[in-house]
Amino acid sequence: MQVDACYFTSSDILVFVSSVASRRPLQSADTRTLYVPQTHTAIGARNFAVAGPCVWNSLPPQLRLLNCTVCTFAAKLKTFLFLAV
Repeated sequence: MQVDACYFTSSDILVFVSSVASRRPLQSADTRTLYVPQTHTAIGARNFAVAGPCVWNSLPPQLRLLNCTVCTFAAKLKTFLFLAV
């Protein structure tokens, strides 16, 4: 079975914390954490623009900091998830 990778390039969804103008530079700016928009309801917390960055930020830094292909990232993510169980 062939699975095509999906690429989200919307700047409204994927915003690194270090690129938010209202924030001062932090030591953690190099950790590639994503900005999570604030919500006021439970339904808003399930929105992709909120849930996606939350899941990304919950990954360990060694996965977030990889500079690799999608296939390599997927293999390392799979290994991490199987070891976490």
